[in-house]
Amino acid sequence: MSGFPFYVVNAFTTEAFCGNPAGVIVVDDFLSDQMLKNLVKESHLPEVSFVRARPQSGEFDIRWFTSELELDLCGHGTVGAAHAIFNHIAPSLNDLTFYFADQQLVVSKVEQGYRLTFPSLVVELCQDETIKRAVEVAIGRPVKSLYQGRSYLAFIDNQRELEALAPIKDKLVALDLPGVIVVTDGDELDYVCRYFAPQKGIFEDAVTGTAHSTITTLLSKTHGAKRFNASQLSSRGGRLQAQLNDQGVELTCDGFTSLVGQIFY
Repeated sequence: MSGFPFYVVNAFTTEAFCGNPAGVIVVDDFLSDQMLKNLVKESHLPEVSFVRARPQSGEFDIRWFTSELELDLCGHGTVGAAHAIFNHIAPSLNDLTFYFADQQLVVSKVEQGYRLTFPSLVVELCQDETIKRAVEVAIGRPVKSLYQGRSYLAFIDNQRELEALAPIKDKLVALDLPGVIVVTDGDELDYVCRYFAPQKGIFEDAVTGTAHSTITTLLSKTHGAKRFNASQLSSRGGRLQAQLNDQGVELTCDGFTSLVGQIFY
């Protein structure tokens, strides 16, 4: 029997029972993809970040998995891994660098928690009425405008409608892209959103870094503002600041450790 240090971090919050729970498993080397997926299934979490330290202090390889697939980028998984390292694995660090594929992400401690810069995720206006209608049927609401990129990005009328959304899973799965971000102006914040991605094994994600990177990239072009205070209105909820800069979308957020232990296989 073998085991790994295992952490659960609620990303994008400072509270228990809120934010997006990210599993963080520290490994000496990465196991097979199937074994990593099995560990995610065993954790009963929507996503687990697997982290391996490099010889150079403050440098780590990172991979993100759901029980179904490997993700190419994961916001809450990155926040969760950074929080676990800063608070439990290497508390003397103030900055760290994650390496994945041929890219890297730098995370820094700041007064408000953590700051990291995600790639700007660009979307294009979708003018296909058949696709727009399919998205409207899937989310159960009319869409004012629809964009497409990594996922669909749908704008609806108001926060009340967003809170009442009850999408149809089968209709979401039938869409060509593996997720739908639904966004509107917030009653008290710059914008609020929800994100549905059943094709990735997550019906509704609690808080999604890539979704906010996508929204911020677009709104910075269409609204003129570069900085946004935002919230994701899932049942757990979470808040962050997002700002477009020359390097990408800078996210400022926090994390909360909800579990520390070991996971065995």
